[in-house]
Amino acid sequence: GGVIQQTASDSMLVVIMAARHRAVAQTGETDTRQFVAYASDQAHSSIIKEAKCAGVQVRSIKTSREHSYALQPTDLIAQMRKDTQDGLIPIFVCGTIGTTSTTAVDPIQSLAESVRCEFAGLPVWLHVDAAYAGTAALVAECRHHFKGLELWDSFNFNPHKMMMISFDFSALYVQERSALIDLFSVGEECLRNKSANHPYPQPTSLPLCGCNPLAHPSGRPRAVRSSTTGSGRGQQ
Repeated sequence: GGVIQQTASDSMLVVIMAARHRAVAQTGETDTRQFVAYASDQAHSSIIKEAKCAGVQVRSIKTSREHSYALQPTDLIAQMRKDTQDGLIPIFVCGTIGTTSTTAVDPIQSLAESVRCEFAGLPVWLHVDAAYAGTAALVAECRHHFKGLELWDSFNFNPHKMMMISFDFSALYVQERSALIDLFSVGEECLRNKSANHPYPQPTSLPLCGCNPLAHPSGRPRAVRSSTTGSGRGQQ
């Protein structure tokens, strides 16, 4: 499923909170300081801020020019192993397609396969931040960068960059939209809906009515008005 967030930073906070929520449910650990999120040192600064907001630790893994500043699976797994040995619980990994500083592209297929194989028993949420370069998936010669995307729990890109869509428009896709609904549902009486087929609105983000789906409840595509006021790559 999908939901429109305002910015990629909002999307990052939503998925980190969803990862924390799932980890608490599956591990029984309520001290979220034991949870750890991971990203490369080229990833957007929002992951550090949002991890702080969610009350989880974050590891910024060093990259090198030798590997075009892409996060290497061996380095990620080594850090995750160290943390588990120290009694911590890895719950979130962020891969990036098009980092802000260097346009680095992480090898998302090998990253996902490595984590899923090594930590199959842990509820690790995998998120791809493609806020800047995600639109490149429309171009055939760039699609190899997105190989393995189906292995990840969520994916975000910003149409208000290359697609020239009015700001703010950050498209967040998740494998299980129910994970967001479960996180943000608090049973407000004023939002109850009698419709059995479409219990709408369904809360999928921080605002009370943050439930803008990428499709109309009827299943028809939601119209989006284009604009020539695209935002720069640094805006997250």
